[in-house]
Amino acid sequence: MFTHFWIDFVTLLAVMNPIDVIPAYITLTDGLAPAARTRVLRRTILVSAAILLVFLILGELYMDALGVTLDALRIAGGLVILLVGLRMVFDDGRRPEATRETDATSRDIAVFPLAMPLIAGPNAITAIVLLTENALHNIPQQAGTAITLCIVLAIDYAVLKSAGPIHRFLGSTGTAVVARVTGLVLTALAVKVMILGFQNVFPALL
Repeated sequence: MFTHFWIDFVTLLAVMNPIDVIPAYITLTDGLAPAARTRVLRRTILVSAAILLVFLILGELYMDALGVTLDALRIAGGLVILLVGLRMVFDDGRRPEATRETDATSRDIAVFPLAMPLIAGPNAITAIVLLTENALHNIPQQAGTAITLCIVLAIDYAVLKSAGPIHRFLGSTGTAVVARVTGLVLTALAVKVMILGFQNVFPALL
């Protein structure tokens, strides 16, 4: 049970890495009053939770309706997560410039781009579906994944709430180191998922 929790925790924390979101969050909320910034952050976390919980509950049914097998999702999703991890490892630290937002548009930036795709992006959605496969995980384990998701979102909230001091403390070098280590872990997890998918699709080859 602890192993299951740890895999879920590491995977979700890696794909929803709050350190990687800090630069965009600071830029997008620049100029907002502290109370407005808190409202944006709270809404961001709630929207992210809603998106991911919907996919946790209905994601596999949606894939079945489309005729997409779990092994195909493992391979494709593993490839997506692998690319995300590699991008984090080899990231040059440059970010696209974001425009300054006002209170009038703060509700919009909470949904896009903060909640989607920066926190509850395609990689997080893919991970949550793979971590709750009905064929591999029973109901208590899936409930545990949901609790782990809430814990990770709480960590995201706490980190982004302290985004300014953390960014100043880590600096550009520290942020880059954290991102690269997280990307390496994410790459290893992606390879593991893809190997499982290939083993099931091509059992004679592996």
